[in-house]
This record gives sequence, C-alpha cells and structure tokens, in this order.
Amino acid sequence: MSNTFGYDGMDRFSRPISSKKTNKGLGSIYVFNIRTPSKSKPGRSVIVLSDDRLQYIKGFVARYAYVVKMWKNGVVAGNHYHKEKNEIFTVLSGKVYINLQDVFTRGCIERIVLSAPKEQEDTVSMLYVPAGVAHSMACMSDTAIVHILATHPNTNKDEFKFEII
Repeated sequence: MSNTFGYDGMDRFSRPISSKKTNKGLGSIYVFNIRTPSKSKPGRSVIVLSDDRLQYIKGFVARYAYVVKMWKNGVVAGNHYHKEKNEIFTVLSGKVYINLQDVFTRGCIERIVLSAPKEQEDTVSMLYVPAGVAHSMACMSDTAIVHILATHPNTNKDEFKFEII
C-alpha cells in the first residue's frame, strides 16, 4: 500500500479542494469533496474526516477525536480556549455557529456558520481553530452533531474559560 497521494482515485476525498482564512483571520475553512452515491453504492455518501497520509495544516496531527451532540436550538458549548490544542470542527448533522475571538488582543468576535452537507451535496466544510483562539459553538437547529479532531486530548490543564457568548 502506498503512503503517497495520487495513486488511487479515492485520494481526491482526502485532500481539501479549497482553503481560506476566515474573514478576520482567526481560523481557516477547508472544503473537501464528498464521495456521493453511485449506482453501485446507492443511498449513502462518505466524508473523510482524517487521513494520516496528508498533513494539510502544518503541524496538525490528529491525536484525539470526539463528537459533540446538541439536541436543543440555542444550546451553547465551549466558551474557552487552549494554549496547546488545535481543533478542526466538522458539522455532521444540523447547523451551528462558532464564535472566535483572539484571547490576547480581545479584538472583534468572528462568527462562522457551519451546516451539515445536505443530501446529494458533494462538498463539506471544516473549520480549523488554532490554539490561542477562544471559541464557543451554538446550535442553530433542533439538533446538531459536530465532529472534532484535535492535536491533544481534552484536559483541564489546557482548557481556559473565556466567555464569548
């Protein structure tokens, strides 16, 4: 098995097709292709959340993955920052907004809306939040499921309260 890209048609689902900094530059949004239903595999799609062959964010190695499930519109999670941990957020169901704020400058709050891909959609967006950026997340639908990849496990030694909303 090859550890490089480009030898298999499936590799196109592991690479971002575009990336850009958020409007205020506090995070980055990466867009990936989704493997959509085909005649041989109807009724399902596949989203690649991590592929250790590709490091599209310099220094980001996914060592911890978890899911946050919110089952009420308006529920808020987060309101903290990390000094070491970097995270990538992917909405798998529903819709959320994520607030970001630089903890050192306490500058403007940046709000990013992320939604799960609709049926038959062929791309998904992922939000990268680096250490030092406070973040909170609020559910904008009846329920939401958010997958988070992180460079470190959750620990009380690297989670610092920071009220954004």
